[in-house]
This record gives sequence, structure tokens and C-alpha cells, in this order.
Amino acid sequence: MTKTLSEIVGTIVIELTPLGSEERKRAVHAAMTLLGEEVIKALPARVEQTEHDGAETLPSRVRTWMRQNDLSMGEIQQVFHIDNETVEIIAEIPGKNNKEKVRNAYILTGVSNFLLTGEQRFDDTTARGLCERVGIYDSTNHAKHMKDGNEFTGSRERGWTVTIPGLKVGANLVKGIGKTSRVGNFS
Repeated sequence: MTKTLSEIVGTIVIELTPLGSEERKRAVHAAMTLLGEEVIKALPARVEQTEHDGAETLPSRVRTWMRQNDLSMGEIQQVFHIDNETVEIIAEIPGKNNKEKVRNAYILTGVSNFLLTGEQRFDDTTARGLCERVGIYDSTNHAKHMKDGNEFTGSRERGWTVTIPGLKVGANLVKGIGKTSRVGNFS
């Protein structure tokens, strides 16, 4: 006896239910690929579509920023590990040279605090600690790297504030890191 389309869809839904959103997408994509079918590109995931993936727990300013920059929770989670009261940068810091990497580390530190609190301020100790941890801290040139650009303002003593242009750069960093992290996956 041949199953109806409704029965087949019901079976697929039952099988996909225990999986997370990204795993479901990869499973469907893989199945279509194995069947030799053209895979339909999904529209970029927007915050409204990803509320079930944890975005609802983020501050409203962050959800607005995500919506404005067309960022999904999946992309955020490629760069940051969000757990209870902490946000940790888990991605490799991008940049062509040490100066770019240091500036990007500070921007991502600002974005990580923004994700946690909705505030754009962050302290130098945290950002400098990240630079040291990933091996890009250069005591001779570190302060020089902080002088150019408009992505953040402040000082080592007073702390830093990631600016609106800095949040935009941060969104682009997240998107760029997310694209390179998906190489080899089914999504």
C-alpha cells in the first residue's frame, strides 16, 4: 500500500522532532542531496524565526540589532557560547595581521558583553585577556592598535564602548565567521 503525502510528511516530522533547528535543516538538506534533488536555498533566518533557539532570552536591544543586521542565533552560536550568565568567544579571531586581530578581538569582546547585558560598555581587562589567551597580545604595539578606527571609544583605564559602527562591524564579523564555520557541513 502506498502512503499518502500527508502520511509521509507526518513520518518526517516525527523523525525530525527530537533534533534542533540546525540539525533538522542539515538532515533535510542531506536527504535532498542523496535523492539527487535540487536543494532550495532558505531565506536568511531572522530573529522572529529563531526565537525558539534562544534569542528570546537575549536583551531586546540585542534582538533589535540581530534583526537589523539579519543575524540568526545559529550565526551567533558559531562565535559565542552563551550559557546562563556568561558569553564566551569561541571562534578564532579573524584578521590579516595582528593589528586587525586585536581590533576584532576588542569588537567581539564588546559584542559579547552586549549579548549578555544589552550594554555596549566593556572593560579593557577582559579584552586584553582574550588577546593574551589567543596569542595576539603584543605589549609593544597593543596600545597603538587601539588608536585607529571608530568601532569603539574609551581607554584602558575607563573601559571601552563599542559604537554603533562597531556593532555593525561586529555583525559582519559574526556573519563572516559563521560562513567559514559551515564549510563541510550540510547546511
